[in-house]
Amino acid sequence: MPPLLSAPPFRHGHDHEIFRLAIPTFFALIAEPLFLLTDSAVVGTLGTAALGGLGVAGQLLMTFAAVCIFLAYGTTAAVARKYGAGDIAGGVRNGTDGLWLAALLGIGAILAGWPLAPC
Repeated sequence: MPPLLSAPPFRHGHDHEIFRLAIPTFFALIAEPLFLLTDSAVVGTLGTAALGGLGVAGQLLMTFAAVCIFLAYGTTAAVARKYGAGDIAGGVRNGTDGLWLAALLGIGAILAGWPLAPC
């Protein structure tokens, strides 16, 4: 068995395609933490109370995003399955259902957070 480092980077035909899809996915996954890091740097200049509020709000948003990640993964798999089977209308229907569920979750988050927001 050859050493791992001497293997070519793309050993199979699909490796290039997987790598091409993995790069944007990686940046999509690190985007939210990078936004929160940038927010912390900017809000940190306003004082400890503002930074503490951002810390609480950032954790709430990250938790909500982590809980709702099922929507992205589940919808993607369902749509891909339908498209792969040739059922384009079913794929569009599954995608639309996912968008409606996301909108309802967003509205629910707004309705839950509105009374907690300072005036």
